[in-house]
Parts: sequence; structure tokens; C-alpha cells
Amino acid sequence: MRAPLQTSFKSLFLLLALLISLYALGYDWIYANATQGIAVKFKSLNRFFVYCHLIGGALALSLGAIQLFSKQGSRWHRRLGIGYCLAVLIGGLGGGYLSFFADLGPSTGVGFFILALLWLYTTFMAYSFARARQIVQHRRWIIRSLAITAAAISLRIELPIFAMLWGFETGYLIVAWSAWIGNLALAEIYLYLSSRTLPLSKGNAPL
Repeated sequence: MRAPLQTSFKSLFLLLALLISLYALGYDWIYANATQGIAVKFKSLNRFFVYCHLIGGALALSLGAIQLFSKQGSRWHRRLGIGYCLAVLIGGLGGGYLSFFADLGPSTGVGFFILALLWLYTTFMAYSFARARQIVQHRRWIIRSLAITAAAISLRIELPIFAMLWGFETGYLIVAWSAWIGNLALAEIYLYLSSRTLPLSKGNAPL
């Protein structure tokens, strides 16, 4: 990806990430008077795990976007990375819990549960390779992790479109899977093309 296009993509990602993070952090205030829908269901669930998902997910999304602008190997890069990993851990645990109470039952719940598992797994792999100073592999896994984190963005873009085309229930069923499968597919295509155009360094690299 050429530098100007890459900068534009990162800037757009950061803007969307911050907007959705603010939305998640203000969820209770925005839906304080809600009488139906997911917001009402959230109020009936374990508040600890609900807040884990909202706060952890918001922080992971914003920190992940900000991390794209940090210098690799710098102190801020490492600190933001640790913060991102902790946020994913918190948000992933909350998301896994909420998947058992997803609208439409297992047809959507399984999709969200797999999302939570993959979110935790890809982030753990990225962290493990960073600790081992295997930077090429760290970069590949953190891209996968960020792709899953970005499901928070793609879900909110796709759901209104699918709901308009096929109704809310069908749209929600599709987006429970497409929001993260599509992102991961794009990430894998990008990694494949990058590996063909850029030489992969071997061995360890300084973090």
C-alpha cells in the first residue's frame, strides 16, 4: 500500500475508531431511557461483563488505531501495545459472555463467540511474538487482531445496509459473521500480497 493511501486509511480508521469508542463509553447515557431492544437486554445482564465489553472494546479500538501512528520499537509503541492487549483481554471476556445472550440465539451467538475467541487468540499470538522479538510474525498477527477489533466498525456499517435490504433479523444474523470474517479475509489478502512484494526478514529483530 502506497504511503499516501496508507496514511489516509489509517486516518479514516482512527476517526471511525474514536467515534465508535465514544459511542461505546457513552452507551448507558445514550440509551438511558430505552424501553426495548439490545440496550434493555444489556440492563438485565451481569453489569461487570457488560462494562468489560463496552470499556475494553472501546479502549482496544482507540488504542489500536492510535498505535498505527506510533514508531515501531519506541517506548510509546510498547506501552500502547500492552494497553491494547489488556483492553482486548477485558473486552474479549465481556464479549464472550454477551455472546450467550445474543439476539436470535445460537445462530448469532456462535458467530460472536468465535469472534471473541479469535480476538483473544490473535492478540495473544501477536503479544507472544513481540516478547520473542519475532517482529515479522508479530506484525502479521497484530494485523489479524486489529482486523477483528475493527469488527466494531464494520458491524455498524454493514448492519443498517443489510437491515434495509433484508430486514433487521436477517441483517443481524449476517453481520454476526460477516463483520469479522470479511475483515479477516481482507487482512489475509493484504498479508499475502505484502509477502509477495516485500522481502521477509529472518530471525530476530529489535523491538
